[in-house]
Order: sequence, then C-alpha cells, then structure tokens
Amino acid sequence: MPSFADGRMQIQLLTGIGRAIGTQTLEVTEIRLKRVGGGTVTRSFSPALEIALDGYTHDLVELTTGANLASFEELSMTLARMVLPNGSAVPGPLTVTASLSTDTVRGRETTLRLLLDTNMFFQQSGSLAFDAAAFQHANLASFGGALPTFFSDLVRIDLGSVASRPLGLEGTAARYLYASGDLWALSGTSVPSLMMFNNVGRTRENVDFSAGSVTVSGRQGSYETAELDPRDSLGVLRRLQGNWADLSEVTRNLGSYAAIAFPSSRPGQPDQLVMLVFNGSGNVTECWIGHADFLAGTFDVYPVVQLGVSLSIAGGGSLTSTGDSGQFQFLFGSRPSGMPSSGTFLRYRR
Repeated sequence: MPSFADGRMQIQLLTGIGRAIGTQTLEVTEIRLKRVGGGTVTRSFSPALEIALDGYTHDLVELTTGANLASFEELSMTLARMVLPNGSAVPGPLTVTASLSTDTVRGRETTLRLLLDTNMFFQQSGSLAFDAAAFQHANLASFGGALPTFFSDLVRIDLGSVASRPLGLEGTAARYLYASGDLWALSGTSVPSLMMFNNVGRTRENVDFSAGSVTVSGRQGSYETAELDPRDSLGVLRRLQGNWADLSEVTRNLGSYAAIAFPSSRPGQPDQLVMLVFNGSGNVTECWIGHADFLAGTFDVYPVVQLGVSLSIAGGGSLTSTGDSGQFQFLFGSRPSGMPSSGTFLRYRR
C-alpha cells in the first residue's frame, strides 16, 4: 500500500450509467472540497479534464487534504462547457455543488464515487444547465442527503488457520478478510477474486460493486471491482480501485489477541471492529467482526463465517475510549475462544 504523509481524497468519476450510448463530453476546469469551518482544497485542470458522459468511463482525480484530520461539507465542480455529438459546444461556466459529510485522515485514502450521465446536463437558453434532481437520484438515493464516501485502503487479515470461514466467490472458504472502516472484502488463495461488502448495511445486497480482483506484491497490493457492461453481456466495467496491506505491515506487537476498531470516513458512523486470537506461531485462529459505536459506548460482534449471510449478533458489551485506544468489556452473549472478557482495543491509524 502506498505510504504518504497527508490524507487523500480520491474522486472516481463514473459515466454512462444506465443509459443508451451517444456522444457527449463535459469539460471540467476545477474541483473543490469545502472544509467544515472554512477553507477549501482545490484541484485545477489546464487543459480541462474531459469527461465522456456516454462512454462508460472511469476517471480518477486525487486531492491532497493535509497531514491532520480534515472534515469536508461540500463538493463543487466548475464546468467550462459541454460538447455535443455534432461537435457544437454548449458554453458555461457552470458550477455544480453537492453536500458532503466526510473525513480525511493522514496516511489514508478516502474515496468518493460520482455517477454522471447525459440526463444531468443539458442546454437551456443557449447555456449549460444542470438537473440536480437527476444527479441526486443517481448519487444520493441509498445514502441520504450527502454524497457517500468510504475509506478505500484496505487491511488484509489471513484467515488460513481459522476453522470456520465465509465462502468466497469460488464457493470455497475465503483465505483473506479485508477491512477499511467502511468496507469488508474477502478473497481466496490461488484465484485472485475479490468479494466486496459495504459496511452501511453489513450485507452484500446493499452494495453495487461486489466482485473484482486482487493484485499481490508481497504483503501489499491493489484491487479493483467491476460491474457488467450494459453494452456487452460478456464485458465488465471498472467500478472501484484501491490498495491493501497486510495486518503485519500496519501493526506491531499485538500479542495473543487483538481488538482493532477501524474508523469510518463518515462522521458519526460506527467503526468496524475486528477481534482476533493468535496461536503461538502468530497465526489467526479466531476472527470475529462487528461494529463499535463510540457515541453509545457499545460494541457487537459475530463470527466472521457469517459475513455475507444472515447475521446473528453473538456477543457484545461496553467500550471506554481514550483516543486511539481504550478498554472493551463483554457484557452479553459469547466471545471468541481465547479472547479475554475485557481488555484493550486499538483504533486503526496510519
């Protein structure tokens, strides 16, 4: 996983979603993120960034957001013009804005996906105009009033010594679990396939970028997920891309057990929680996952084998946080074999 001192916002612009194909290009000259409390982070483009609205494309824009925790409340894009299929241009400028509610953190990558198509942009009285309702329908329907973001840099956990594991895409027991704070994922050993889950609903049914592939380079690598190409029953389109690193690359001296909370990029959302038990060789023998709600001071967990199927909370209790660490205590249900009834947890930082 690339290492960097500042936080990053990765904006993935996906076009041609759910429409017939034509030819229409949008020219973007600036993208801005507005900080909570004032100030902006800006990325300018000269020449303009050309977005093929009808081409089923995937454009990636990165903005560096600073070395500390930063919270953002608005995204805006300045559009110079739109070029129509006949080559004529619809002039701007036009500024498009949308609400955000997201954090970026030193050393981590926050991703924002924007779905854009020709239904959202049109000519009105000779100038470029924007259909906010069409944009909101495509981008906000499942997440409420702010654009959805997520931490897309994953931490990989080897489940090879865990007795009961969830099934991967091949229908066999998954070898690896991945966590980011907003995403869960699974992959196998020899077949580089990836199954992605969204933390919002905890189950695969609530996420539209559910399958993909993993690239391995030692104890880190990259991944991407895909969707079917509506123009070609055998084709696929890139949907999401990011990086991962092994747990051993980002943690040290965990001991015989570990409880790790992975914060969400969305303020006020629960953390993902991973509870691990290690044998004398340092291999994970028990893995339970769940959520840590620091506003309520509670957590709940279930065996990892339940990921992607009908969930049943197996145990839970209370949390006392002291910043990047704290104490957990089981108060009901069961717990992983070898996990103490109370102990220390860590919050994942880079």
